[in-house]
Amino acid sequence: MRIKVAQAKRVRPVWGRNPLTDAAKHLQKVRRQAHLEERQRANFQRELCGNEFAALTVMNGAGGAPLPLAICRRPLSIVMTKAGSRSLFEALVDSSFTENQWLQIAINLCRAVEEMQNKGMVHNDLKNDNVTLDDDLKVHLIDFGLATLENETCGYGEGSAKDWIAPEIMGCGASTFASDIYSVGQILQEIYYEMPVTSDKFESIIQGTRYEDPDDRLNIQEVLQMMEMLI
Repeated sequence: MRIKVAQAKRVRPVWGRNPLTDAAKHLQKVRRQAHLEERQRANFQRELCGNEFAALTVMNGAGGAPLPLAICRRPLSIVMTKAGSRSLFEALVDSSFTENQWLQIAINLCRAVEEMQNKGMVHNDLKNDNVTLDDDLKVHLIDFGLATLENETCGYGEGSAKDWIAPEIMGCGASTFASDIYSVGQILQEIYYEMPVTSDKFESIIQGTRYEDPDDRLNIQEVLQMMEMLI
């Protein structure tokens, strides 16, 4: 006579799955974090794209800025007119201009910034990559993703230190025209270093834009007037 021995059933969780190991739990946490970060990046990109389109609409070509035509959802991008044939960064690397040509570029930069400020806009990210040139040395300001109206905040936080960004907006302080003047001074300094013949007056203009206190900085009209006197 055979006696059947009942086998004990394996106890499983309610959902029919084995308990997660520590490694699996860690992987699950990493995936969730990656998904959250991806969503945050996507939201940030949408915000930047919408902000730039609005800023370019206000600019309406002032400062040589491109004209916005449409927003494409996939891939997320702005359709706009072309502004400039090469960046100032590329021109600085090439460094084939004469002293008078560099001075003209510096003056055209100041004029472009003056036009932008006349529209009430603060760029908040003026640097050599965000300035382009035509073959006739006309300057165009581009990349308005962080632009604001004066006395608004652009979202820079602690630990975002960059040479061209004014110190008062690094901790989410209000953006002003003086904030962009600080950035203009950085660009003028880069131009100054590439000039075959330098000028003490040019250097003093740069110094007047780089004071830590925004109230002590030259305004764009003063910078432009002083630059034009160097021609």
